[in-house]
Amino acid sequence: MGTLELTRSLADARPLRTFGATAVVLPVTPALNREFAIDRGLNAALRLTALVADTDLDLYAFTGDSRSNRLGIGAGRNLLPELVVYRELAWTDEEPRPVVDPTTGRVGRITTGGIAGLIGLRWQAPTDTTVILEYLHNGTGLRPQEFADALALIDRAADRLESGLPPAPGDEVARRLARASQRPQPLRDDLYLRLSHKEPWGLLYVTPAVTTIIDAANGSATVQPELSSSGFTNLELRLRTQANLGERDSDFGARASRARLTFRLRAFF
Repeated sequence: MGTLELTRSLADARPLRTFGATAVVLPVTPALNREFAIDRGLNAALRLTALVADTDLDLYAFTGDSRSNRLGIGAGRNLLPELVVYRELAWTDEEPRPVVDPTTGRVGRITTGGIAGLIGLRWQAPTDTTVILEYLHNGTGLRPQEFADALALIDRAADRLESGLPPAPGDEVARRLARASQRPQPLRDDLYLRLSHKEPWGLLYVTPAVTTIIDAANGSATVQPELSSSGFTNLELRLRTQANLGERDSDFGARASRARLTFRLRAFF
């Protein structure tokens, strides 16, 4: 990978105060960057950043042989010292999406472009409580009925496997769909809320938090309370629980686990 970065600070009297550019070239060959794409080719991306009249602006562009063309723009501004509002918009050209025929059970692919957008705010209260609220629309995500049809195909393949029946031609496709259905936010519209509070009741270096993501189409949700501590030199500890709520044919109701408990220890050296 090759990168080139440029940053320039300008006079404070100008509306444009800072400007930055990052260019990236990424080749894909049988020996290089196979995790990015299977097809060989040359890819390029550009990011432009600027601070204009107290507003942060970002522009992204991608083109290449391995993935479809993409454009994105983001902006953020402090309305108050403790309140930040930000928004992002992205356009993707010719994004493939699997579609299941509910009558035959066969899987096809349609290729469409799409627009994704995000609007959010971050507020830090005087009590050191931080609130992050976001709404995400993914124009290339699955529609609710497409998601339900995919789950039905996955269930039929699972029933055959549990019954000891020989695999059907569509079972391999069902396995790929099962992996795709577990990726973050496979559908189109989600609400994100995170609350965190620094050092409650005088407990130094301890931060409790809770994160909730709600699928706006069907009301399924994931709730993730956590407790983190950085009170040890070069160590960070985090305990997190997660509960997925919803009907079987919903986004979070179809997850591989209903509940999860994780503990993470990170060491810095």
